[in-house]
Amino acid sequence: NAAKNDESEESDPYQGALFTVFKAFLDKCLRFKSLTIITVVALFFIAIGSFGLVKQSFFPPSTTPLFLVDLWLPEGTDIRATEAISQRIEKEFLTYQAVNHVTATIGKGAQRFMLTYDSERSYAAYAQLLVRVESFDDVIPSMSTAQEYINTNYPALQTKFKRLEIGPSPSAKIEVEFTGADTKILRSLANEAKLVLHQAGGTVNVRHDWRERTKVLQPQFNEVQARRLGITRADVDNTLQMNLSGLTIGLYREGTSLLPIVSRMSEDERASAIEGLQVWSPLYNQFIPIRQLFNSIDVVWEDPIIQRRDRKRMITLMADPDFRTGETATSLRKRVIDQIEAIELPVGYELTWGGEYHDSSTASNAIFSSLPMGYLFMFLITVFLFNAVKKPLVIWACVPLAMIGIVAGLIILDKPFGFMALLGMLSLSGMLLKNGIVLLDQINTELNNGVEPYQAVFVSTVSRVRPVGMAAITTILGMMPLLFDAFFEAMAAVVMFGLGVATVLTLIVVPVLYCLFHGIKYRPLDELDK
Repeated sequence: NAAKNDESEESDPYQGALFTVFKAFLDKCLRFKSLTIITVVALFFIAIGSFGLVKQSFFPPSTTPLFLVDLWLPEGTDIRATEAISQRIEKEFLTYQAVNHVTATIGKGAQRFMLTYDSERSYAAYAQLLVRVESFDDVIPSMSTAQEYINTNYPALQTKFKRLEIGPSPSAKIEVEFTGADTKILRSLANEAKLVLHQAGGTVNVRHDWRERTKVLQPQFNEVQARRLGITRADVDNTLQMNLSGLTIGLYREGTSLLPIVSRMSEDERASAIEGLQVWSPLYNQFIPIRQLFNSIDVVWEDPIIQRRDRKRMITLMADPDFRTGETATSLRKRVIDQIEAIELPVGYELTWGGEYHDSSTASNAIFSSLPMGYLFMFLITVFLFNAVKKPLVIWACVPLAMIGIVAGLIILDKPFGFMALLGMLSLSGMLLKNGIVLLDQINTELNNGVEPYQAVFVSTVSRVRPVGMAAITTILGMMPLLFDAFFEAMAAVVMFGLGVATVLTLIVVPVLYCLFHGIKYRPLDELDK
C-alpha cells in the first residue's frame, strides 16, 4: 500500500494545498461556465464604472527639490520696482531653514535648464524665483509658507507656485481660450470665465495673458505745423523716448555678450510734463516747444499685450488647482466645464480648451491613432501561430480583464491615471497574451498526445499555474521598487495589480471560454483522477 501511495504521488506532481484549492475552484468554474462568465463580465463593468473615482493626471511632477515662483506686478510697473520687490521676497525666502538657495530673474524667465522648462517672455512687470530646498519632502511645506508670506505682505502681487514637471509644462494646468475680433468682448468673456473659476474654489493663479490695461499718453500730432518746422514723427518719438524710458543708441560688446547703450536725460533735466519738452528744428536751428507740434494730448487706456493664434486675436484664461489640496487639473476642469461652456458666445467667437487637457489629448490621440493597427498585427500573429480563429479569440477575450486589477490598484494606492499609467496598461496586453499562448499551447500538446479534450483542458490549466504564476510574481516584485518613484509609481501600480488580477482570471477564463467555444462538456473532478 505504501508503495502504491508513493507511485501515485510521483505520478501526480501537482500536490499541495495551492493546487488542491485551485483544482477545486477550477472545477466549480468549469461546471458553472455561464455563471463564471457573468461574474467576470460584471466585475469588468464595475471596474469601468469605478474608473471615474481614479485621479486623472497627465505627467507627475519632478522629484527635484526645486520649485518656481512667478511674480506678476500690475502691468506697466517699471522693471526697477519689480526688481526691488523680488529682492525683498528673495531675502525672506533665504531665512527659511529648508531653503538652500534662491535665484531671481527679473523681466523674463531663466535660461532653459531642462527640456520641459518653458521660459516666460520678457515683461517689465514680471520676475521669477527659483528656490532650492533641502529635500523633496520640503517642497510643499516651503511653498505653503512662502505663499502665506506673499499673500500677507503683498496682496496686490499675482503669484504662481509650481514644481518642475517631467513632462510637458504648459503655462497653466487649466486654460480657456477665447478667439474673436473685438478686444472688449474678449476681455468680457475672459472675465465671465474668471468669475466661474473663482467661485469654483480650489483654484489659484487665475489670470489671463492680456494682463491689465495700461494708461498711456496719446499726443495728437499736427502734421502741417511739423512740416513747417522741418520736424518728423521720428524726431518727436526719439525725444519722448530719451526723456521718459531711455533711447537705445547702440550696442556694447563685452566678450560674447551684447549690452544695449541707452541714452536718457538725467533726473534733473527730465521735464515734469510733456509740455516742457523741446525738439530741435533743423530749419530754424533752434529748439521748439513740443506742445506746438500737438493739437492735444489725450490720456487713454490701451491693451499692452494682444496675443494671437493663426492671426486671430485670442485671450487665454489660465488657472491652476491649489497645490495644497492635492486636486488634479482633470477633476478641476470637470467641476467647471459645464459652467464655462455655458457662457454665451457672440457670432464669430470660439471657445477652446488648452493647458494639460490639450497636451493630454494630443498625446493620447497620437498613441491611439496607431494602436488599432498594432493590435491588428498582434491578432494576426496569434491567428497564424495557432492556425485558427477561435483560439486567438479566447486569448484576446482575457486582455480587457486587466482593467479590473488596474482600477482596483489605482484606487487602493491612491495613484493618478496619467500618461505613464497608460503606457503601463498597454504593456499589459503583451504579458497577458503570453500567458494565454502558453496555456493554449499546452492544451494543444495534450490533445496531440491523445488526451481526452476536457481532461486536456483541465490538466493543462493546472500544469501552467506554476510557470504563469512565477512569471507574474517576478514581474510584480520587479516593479515594486518603482512604487516609490514619483515618475513611475502610477505605471508600477497598473502593472502590478493589473497583471496580478488578470493572471488569476486568465487561468480561469481561458479554460472556461475554450470549453464554451469548442463545445467541450464538463466532467466531475473525481472522474479525472481515475
